[in-house]
Amino acid sequence: MILPTEDKISWEGHLSGFLVGLFYAFFYRNKGIIKEEFHFSKTEFDLLFDENGNLIEDKEEIIPREFSDE
Repeated sequence: MILPTEDKISWEGHLSGFLVGLFYAFFYRNKGIIKEEFHFSKTEFDLLFDENGNLIEDKEEIIPREFSDE
């Protein structure tokens, strides 16, 4: 029920809230949630796995010089 039934409650406040709600519902009807696309960056940990997600046992072959301690 939109309008209150008790005398102590203001019907004007309920009516204005209803009208403002209708306005914003109409105004934002075609706007959805805009999700930002997350871009992953490669780390040394990612280099320990192949493209299928399997662990590569021999780390010496995989880790490039930019990530190695040498």
